Amino acid sequence: AHFRAEGRELDLWFLGDPGRPLPTVVLVHGGPQFAYGEAFNLDAQALCAAGFGVLYTNVRGSTGYGAEFGGDIRGDWAEGPTRDLLAVELGWADPERLGVAGNSYGGYLATWLASTTDRFRAAVAENPVTDLVSMASTSDIAVPFFAQQMGGELHEIPAPYLEQSPVLHAHRCRTPLLFVIGADDRRCPNHQAWGMHRLVHRTGTPTEVLVLPDSPHEGSTYGPIAGRLAHDEALVDWLTRFLL
Repeated sequence: AHFRAEGRELDLWFLGDPGRPLPTVVLVHGGPQFAYGEAFNLDAQALCAAGFGVLYTNVRGSTGYGAEFGGDIRGDWAEGPTRDLLAVELGWADPERLGVAGNSYGGYLATWLASTTDRFRAAVAENPVTDLVSMASTSDIAVPFFAQQMGGELHEIPAPYLEQSPVLHAHRCRTPLLFVIGADDRRCPNHQAWGMHRLVHRTGTPTEVLVLPDSPHEGSTYGPIAGRLAHDEALVDWLTRFLL
């Protein structure tokens, strides 16, 4: 299917039984320069098997829609993609029982949405970015990736690095938030999740952290089988607790 967001037509996929409105999980891809398509997704299948609908699209910054669309995320990791995602036509989804989940940049947007909107009843952030200031020096792709993404180096334009960091809004988070991290992740170091988790915990909002041993950044997809199974079990369990 398709929907329109700020004048653009974007692709939209919904997985699940269309016979009734379903509690639905919105999946957000990583990258942000990446794209969903017609491909098997184990997380989506695990959620469908548990009775959820799964909805996903390609917000601005995704590949495959031209250079302008891909570049529109430069300096705007948060607000523009959020508007795209919130413009999604829900279709068979139950609007009162929505969750959001994502890996890497998808985890970033999940924590941002959990802290700055009340649209979702639960969120799962896998190997997320939560603090752009520290990511600019600790990620294994910090240089020159973040200067290219944000439109300048941290010392040149510190404001957007800070303002677009979910940790700055963690005190506002009322969305139950699960973090899943790979112990060997160098792309989005573990402190990204632990720092946000501790700040959310102080608010009284339910939050937990699952650590997958011997797991790199994409460990829940390509890592040890035990970790991949643990990830999907935790994903389904967390969303079941708060959506079903």
